[in-house]
Amino acid sequence: MKVASSNFYKSCDNLPELFKFMFPGPITNVFTMSKIFDKILGVFQRQEPLVHSLHDECTQLVKTLMNQFLKKDVLEGKRLRDLLQLDLSKPDVQCLDQDLEVGESAKKALAKLTVDQRKIPLHGMRSFLQVTTKYLMNKLPLHNVFLRDLNILHPEMQDVESGHRCIRRLAQKLLQIFKPDEIAVLLDEFKVYQQKNIPDGWSHTEKGDTITYHRIHHYWAKVLNMRNQSGDKIFPVLAKLVKATLCLLHGNADVKRSLSVAKKVLGTEWTLLTAESINGLRLVDDAVKSEGENIPRMTYSKEMLKSVRDAHREYHSRLEKMKQADEARKKEQTKEKEKARKRKEEKEYEQKKRKQINRRKVAD
Repeated sequence: MKVASSNFYKSCDNLPELFKFMFPGPITNVFTMSKIFDKILGVFQRQEPLVHSLHDECTQLVKTLMNQFLKKDVLEGKRLRDLLQLDLSKPDVQCLDQDLEVGESAKKALAKLTVDQRKIPLHGMRSFLQVTTKYLMNKLPLHNVFLRDLNILHPEMQDVESGHRCIRRLAQKLLQIFKPDEIAVLLDEFKVYQQKNIPDGWSHTEKGDTITYHRIHHYWAKVLNMRNQSGDKIFPVLAKLVKATLCLLHGNADVKRSLSVAKKVLGTEWTLLTAESINGLRLVDDAVKSEGENIPRMTYSKEMLKSVRDAHREYHSRLEKMKQADEARKKEQTKEKEKARKRKEEKEYEQKKRKQINRRKVAD
């Protein structure tokens, strides 16, 4: 991206001064491009499990960039596998200059130039799009089958015929969670899930032509809580797969956000908190956020109130256990030192005894 941008700036040196003033290098083009990236960056800044959407969002990003400078008939009907094999530098796959998507501001500025003058900035824009797309094709996890299969967890993918194959591949990658004989049970449960009539309100809400999807873990929490007539949960093994996969991070935004929260929790005076105390404070913070930071609206159960009352006693109990463990460790260390000292004395005694025997032999 930097190379293409640099070349584009250099190409602008030959443009008239008026055009430089109205259209300063690739700024307008980059601004148009930023709108494309703002969308996917905004999606993955949300505080919810999104790993199931990662592959699809990356695919859509690459396709959107390709639509900026490639012919429509080249892209139409192509699968991702075929698109990744395209040679983007070939002229026969690229669209004409007048069809290049550069944004309305850039088009207005280009319209004031002659045909020959337009070629220079358009070439730079095309190079910028090519380099950007190639870079993303190499860096994004577009070939990752595991991430692609995770898309089956989306509510809209419930009826997909190949869904059971995706579930099988996911389970085979998670053998530390599933026993070999559980995979067959998992597939049976998923087929039952596909046949279930899930209420639309569990996955999304509709307002006119706008569809707003609920958080994926809220949807699956309701699905996995479904029970049969005996009161048993219908999807106990499928629940293991859903929980294991939705716990995977889709980026580093959650990690950075977690570090920021931990920094606020610790402050400047609470630097000696134990890991248990920090986790407890984080749990409180997460609970408050889950209620929209509206503390009066939170539900206070008897168990929660009892935990608050017993917190001080539990704290002292934990300190006492830590003290006892520390004393036991010190006693163990003392015993080990005493054993080492005795072994050393015995060794020295044996060496001294051998020397005395050797002296007697020499004297005789």
